[in-house]
Amino acid sequence: MLRLDGISLARSGRTIFGGISAEIPEGAFIGLLGPNGAGKTRLLRLIAGLESPTTGRLAWRGRPGSPWRRWWKPLWGARIGFVPQLPPAVVFPLSVNDIFDSLSIDPGRGLEWLERLGLPDVGQRCFHTLSGGEKRRVLLALTLTQSPELLLLDEADSFLDREGRALAGRIVAEWWKVGGGSRTVLTASHHPEEFPDGLTHLWHLGGGTLRPVQADQPC
Repeated sequence: MLRLDGISLARSGRTIFGGISAEIPEGAFIGLLGPNGAGKTRLLRLIAGLESPTTGRLAWRGRPGSPWRRWWKPLWGARIGFVPQLPPAVVFPLSVNDIFDSLSIDPGRGLEWLERLGLPDVGQRCFHTLSGGEKRRVLLALTLTQSPELLLLDEADSFLDREGRALAGRIVAEWWKVGGGSRTVLTASHHPEEFPDGLTHLWHLGGGTLRPVQADQPC
């Protein structure tokens, strides 16, 4: 589905990671593990098209990504859906319903996902007044309504309590399974216990390198 060839990223004279080559196969559910500051968010942003690598290239279904941004549609596009690690202080002066309307999302479909994620009554509320956990679930609902081919989750447990983490994790796992091999997930965390059961791959990013990890192998 997506290939990374010799990807490196440097910012302000510091190399964050280098020489990363990996493939995200279609239908995979990949956990990306690594400590804070390892570059997990940067790697997801590169894949989403929000940043460009210093060296190397990305290819989507065999098509070289130059310019890569051509295949990334802003705000949870149809091919790649990105749920960022959003700080709760971000001001978004629109109601949740307004945001769904601005993305031409069917109201019934949007409400269905909000209800499944435990937020049946947030439609009229301004996004910036929501708690951090509510924002995360709204962004996840927005993304899932777009039926992306590749779903990127940055610290999926961020701002969520234990119950919220369990619910969001279950919803994402169910969404992936229902796809029957047509949906792919890459979820990043520094808490291995937060990954759902049934991961097809586990990657570790640390020390500037990315490597696969076996189930019985220490990270």
